[in-house]
Amino acid sequence: MSILILQKILLLTIILALFSAKQVVKQFKGIRRKTWLFLLVIFVSSILLGFFFVPHHHLALWDEYLNLNAAETVLVTGKLELCHDGIPGQSCFHTSEYPSQGGFPVFYSMFFRLLGFSEALAYIITATLTSMSAVLVFALAYLLFTKEGAALMSSAVYALLPITLRYSGTTTLEPLSLFFVLLTWVLALVYIRTKSVKVLSAAVSAFVFSVNCRPENLFILSISVMLYFLIVMIGKEQLRKYLFGLAALFLVLVIMFVMRSEIGYDDYSGGAFLGESQLEYGRTYGVRISYIHYLIDLPVDVFVSGDRKRFSLYPCLLYTSD
Repeated sequence: MSILILQKILLLTIILALFSAKQVVKQFKGIRRKTWLFLLVIFVSSILLGFFFVPHHHLALWDEYLNLNAAETVLVTGKLELCHDGIPGQSCFHTSEYPSQGGFPVFYSMFFRLLGFSEALAYIITATLTSMSAVLVFALAYLLFTKEGAALMSSAVYALLPITLRYSGTTTLEPLSLFFVLLTWVLALVYIRTKSVKVLSAAVSAFVFSVNCRPENLFILSISVMLYFLIVMIGKEQLRKYLFGLAALFLVLVIMFVMRSEIGYDDYSGGAFLGESQLEYGRTYGVRISYIHYLIDLPVDVFVSGDRKRFSLYPCLLYTSD
């Protein structure tokens, strides 16, 4: 999707969300003042942790430099590409295609255009997004369960998770992606209650932008819609019969995600299929091959990334040191 279209979608999302704010706020009028105070404490604590506790440095994750490079290039040239060996818009001797979607560069370049480009600003944006996501987690939990305690606990757990804190000090795609996924879910639940066209429009716009942050969001949100219609057609009472099976399926998905995240990515790691040269690297330096990622990453790499040309037949999905 072109930069101009993405910029318009982002602007449309902001405008529609502002126009829908009144109807969204109405859904939380019954919440006690004490609960709002606790939520404020969670938000401020998340801000302080993200700003002052988590180290802000490059290469905590491999794609951080690429994301900032692309955001700066969008800011200067309006093109979604990477600038190598030079300065974007001035003396860039070599450019290449940005490997991810354009959501991150477009969103961050909006702030760079207003406040100037700096890495420090990028980290502030990410930390702020993480803290705002804690508020959205509260809103989502309250809309689902209408229990203030459950909503506060959900928000607090999210804000204090080690992985949340880790990502709050990076310039990777996940915090922005999660923010727009949560925003879409909250707006969708408000629409279910109000049947407001404005809220629905804001939810659709946020959904489109979330898919342009990370493409797998298409599957996450599509599955959510399917589950909603399943509840509507079958009914909550009937659905309880399948609660154990659904919980088991959810647990399997969580375990697969944890295995994918923790088994590898320590030293030299790759995607679901690695090239022959990378296989030789593993053999040369005495690292072992984990085949579990073959089952976990294959659907993602084939059906989401669509990058089938670089696949080899080596089922070596992850290298970890012995």
